Amino acid sequence: LILEYPSSEHFIAMGANDGMLHVFDGDDGSEVYGFVPGQLVQRLKEMDPMEPIHSGTPASKGQRVGRHVYYVDAPPALAHKDVNRNGIIDSDEEAYLMVGFRRGGRCYIILDVHEPPSNSGPVLHKRICGYGPENNDKDFCKSDGTPTGDGKTVCVEGLGQTWSTPALGYNKSINAMV
Repeated sequence: LILEYPSSEHFIAMGANDGMLHVFDGDDGSEVYGFVPGQLVQRLKEMDPMEPIHSGTPASKGQRVGRHVYYVDAPPALAHKDVNRNGIIDSDEEAYLMVGFRRGGRCYIILDVHEPPSNSGPVLHKRICGYGPENNDKDFCKSDGTPTGDGKTVCVEGLGQTWSTPALGYNKSINAMV
């Protein structure tokens, strides 16, 4: 996903299966930041460094192939209230980068990206997490659906693995992104 800003700044965002949502400089390819969603931090220790990089690729001689753990492997989406319709994220416009965990979890993460990543690191706007008897994300939702923590969580009953590409849009009648 390409994020374009004034002064010809552009960045590339992608989910990856190393626990991070990565943002790269579109000119030189250097990483600007990698965002690890809070609920995945404790699971990073489950990552097996001996696992082959591509599924189906045999490990080198003497290496073992471990159980694959999933993280932030969904493609990100952009919700942008492009007031002047120029395709560029201006600082006075709303812009949100959203990513799901697919098989890695039951949450969507929404980052505020109205400022270029070179000006600021990732800013968590909201997280949408599932709760219920079969899929409770205990880090952010109590079993009754009450959010815990920092007030940035929306709990959705029965939300399963987040395979769908998230979508937000601008609702003119309430003047807000939904």
